[in-house]
Amino acid sequence: MLFRKPKSDVQTEPASAPMTDDLRTVEPEAAPVPSPGQVRAMKRQLTSSDVRTDRLIRQLREEIDGVRTILDEFAEDQEQLLLADVDEIVNDPKTAASLPGPLLVRTLLALVEERDDAIARESLAASDVRELEAEVQSLRLSEAGLRGRLETFEDVIAALHNNLEDLRFARDHVSLAAEQPRPRLKAIHDTDEAEAAGGRG
Repeated sequence: MLFRKPKSDVQTEPASAPMTDDLRTVEPEAAPVPSPGQVRAMKRQLTSSDVRTDRLIRQLREEIDGVRTILDEFAEDQEQLLLADVDEIVNDPKTAASLPGPLLVRTLLALVEERDDAIARESLAASDVRELEAEVQSLRLSEAGLRGRLETFEDVIAALHNNLEDLRFARDHVSLAAEQPRPRLKAIHDTDEAEAAGGRG
């Protein structure tokens, strides 16, 4: 069975004709010369662009100057935070002569501030100690009073205990006396008769 190649739907274009010398040598047309009005409009556009550019440049310069000022102030503040090494100056006092005056002044002021803070803390601690001592003394007095009351209570309890023992003893004694038989009493005339009989005998 033979197969046929299907026909293409795309139609082939005929071969173009070779380029002539006239087409190859075509030169572009010269640009039209602008009119005076167009030239003035272009100048105005350039002038307005230059003005905007100058304005942006001035704004950028102002912002840059502001940033520089902030950086300078920050550097100055950082320098003002620096203090001299006091231990080094104590070990070698001659090093103080080589240090800048403002640095020494800041260091001295910082030392004075630290001393004042230490004095204030010491005074506050002493006040706290005095308050604690007064509280301890008050507690001691209260403890002494409680001990005195406790001793009094113990004495009262001991006295009540003794009284209770006495009452128990008296109660027991009365009970024993009630249980013992009473001796029989003789009549008076019986005694007289016995004595008379003894006399006669």
